[in-house]
Amino acid sequence: RIIVMLGARMKKTGKSDWKFPLINKKLGGKPGGLPVEISGGDSRMRAISIIYQDYLKNPKPDKKMLVLVTGGRDELGYSKSSQAKNNLVKKYGLPKDIVKSLGGVGSTLGNARAVFEFIAKNRKSFGQIKKIEIITNDYHIIRAWIMFVFEAFRLNEGNQSTSRRIKIPDKTIIKIGKILEASLGELTSQPALAKIIKIMSPYLKDAILVKPVIAENIIAGSGFIGKVYSGSIIRNKWVQATRKLENKGTVSFLKGKYG
Repeated sequence: RIIVMLGARMKKTGKSDWKFPLINKKLGGKPGGLPVEISGGDSRMRAISIIYQDYLKNPKPDKKMLVLVTGGRDELGYSKSSQAKNNLVKKYGLPKDIVKSLGGVGSTLGNARAVFEFIAKNRKSFGQIKKIEIITNDYHIIRAWIMFVFEAFRLNEGNQSTSRRIKIPDKTIIKIGKILEASLGELTSQPALAKIIKIMSPYLKDAILVKPVIAENIIAGSGFIGKVYSGSIIRNKWVQATRKLENKGTVSFLKGKYG
């Protein structure tokens, strides 16, 4: 079972302590952006720790768990994926040998490429990988899922890299854009995500299945405190504003105007 944690911004809080906050005021205020930057790494780690605890309760000897942590480097050159791995091990209790820091560049598309390059390079060790799970926040899940399925399509049935590309008709891209626009009237991205997955499924045959896992859903399922915490993330005004920017980025990517 391969679980991928999407890279996130981090903040140093001591000589060797790092946090991955939801809101980072220092990195906001960029042209065309918001006065704050939204990320959410701590919530993603919390969700992964819950998944791991559930895994321990229902162990399957023939199904090992591997957590791949992505993320580039921060402004000072520190590796976000390495620090996230340290937090997952030291703070959240995951065994060191099941967490792998992949690095990559500091973008969602870069995260996706790092994951599938890793799978292709290690295909002899893993055997044929048919599915991965990606964990990120609700505001980010649609763009992340789309970028990951595009990269997943590059690998053939033997998990070898190829040059093939998904070709999405313009009319389908327009339809997805309308779904994303309408979704801003809803509290979460989940209804729109379900519709987009259904629309794109015919174009994803013979590719590794990418299962989207929303961190807030996992945390909310852990109990009352988790539900309150998750709700506070989703309802945050800056998170909702970021969803709008994410949706624009998703459409730009589908039109071939992204990276």
